[in-house]
Amino acid sequence: MTSISKSSTTSDFYCACRSGLIDKVREQLPNMTLEEIDRIEGNGSTALHAACYYGHTEIVKLLLEKGASRSIKNAYKCLPCDEAQEDEIKRLFIRPSATRFSNDGSVYSDWIKCNAETETLASDYRFRHFGFEWNNNNINHRLKYIKDEISNTENDRIKIFIKQAEKDSDYLLKAYTVESDFYIKLNQDLAIRRFDKDTNFGITYFIDFFYNNSDFKNLSFKGKVYRGTCMTHDDFKELSVGVKVMNKTFMSTTKDRKLGEQFALKHLTYREKQLGENVKLSALCTYEIVNDRTGLNIEGISEYKDEKEVLIGPLTAFIITTIRQIARNYAEIDLRECKK
Repeated sequence: MTSISKSSTTSDFYCACRSGLIDKVREQLPNMTLEEIDRIEGNGSTALHAACYYGHTEIVKLLLEKGASRSIKNAYKCLPCDEAQEDEIKRLFIRPSATRFSNDGSVYSDWIKCNAETETLASDYRFRHFGFEWNNNNINHRLKYIKDEISNTENDRIKIFIKQAEKDSDYLLKAYTVESDFYIKLNQDLAIRRFDKDTNFGITYFIDFFYNNSDFKNLSFKGKVYRGTCMTHDDFKELSVGVKVMNKTFMSTTKDRKLGEQFALKHLTYREKQLGENVKLSALCTYEIVNDRTGLNIEGISEYKDEKEVLIGPLTAFIITTIRQIARNYAEIDLRECKK
């Protein structure tokens, strides 16, 4: 990936973070750019590495709240979180959102049911995206539309990553991993649109990057991944083995089943209707990816490496192969991608 700004000296700010001088950090931090905060010092580390290593919890909080990058490796090939010894600091690097890897169903559903019409429309849609001739000369043109037309690209960290994507496309995927409204609103926009109808160029070009950029070829993932979801019992009753479903949005999944179970259980509810049936049911979904470029393994790019994320592209058809109801309010659903 693109190199980060390096310095041959050790800055006063770095020394303050290393020494735990929180008042000095609070004084300097509001006037600093993210590039200055992320600077790799002469010793090969960033201020965030130093604060983690020396156990200065409150300074780590301040740096992360300001937007310091979590994914820069120091001279020892360690991330900031790798340098931390205290559990309290390690917990600061866990994503606060409970919905990235487990849809709570409050805004949109992960799936739509497939019928002949939706399969045809989705096939045409993906063919158009796969059919684009990728030209690196057009990257800046596409990034301009992404910046101008996708919501919340004014977030400072997102702006920096999109700018860096002009030289290294991995930064566009990295922007998607930042905990911000950027990925949330992108998927909300995709969820309410009917395939290409009314889709703006920013969304279209983001999808093109995902499916067509040759730089992402080595990220292609095949195998089983996990994600939580939440649905009403009425929706659950509509599911059966052999039913085809399709995601309209990007879906964040994890390669770690235990993490997937944790995400699924976050939305577990015991609320019952008057007749005793649970209002909602949580489920662990196991997705088996079989086609090239359906899922990209972005663990090494992510700002949250511990999530072991595989990102599944929109309008991917899956067939339900197994349904296991483990409890009245919890189930496991296995899905296999349909071959193209």
